[in-house]
Amino acid sequence: PVMDRIYFKSIYTSDPDGHIVELATAGPGFAIDEEIAELGTHLRLPPWLEKDRAKITADLKTITRRAPVSV
Repeated sequence: PVMDRIYFKSIYTSDPDGHIVELATAGPGFAIDEEIAELGTHLRLPPWLEKDRAKITADLKTITRRAPVSV
């Protein structure tokens, strides 16, 4: 069955050696719940992980977002 992972959809299969292989779509993508310019500035969790937000964030270190560098 196709699994809805909020940010993408995926299906799973096994290769001949028994390894689980995930095939995923490219979309809809991470911009479904925040603006492109804001991507990566807030922790977004899928609904099934929201109940664990405090535990997940407890050990995260604060990071500082740098301005993009022109190449």
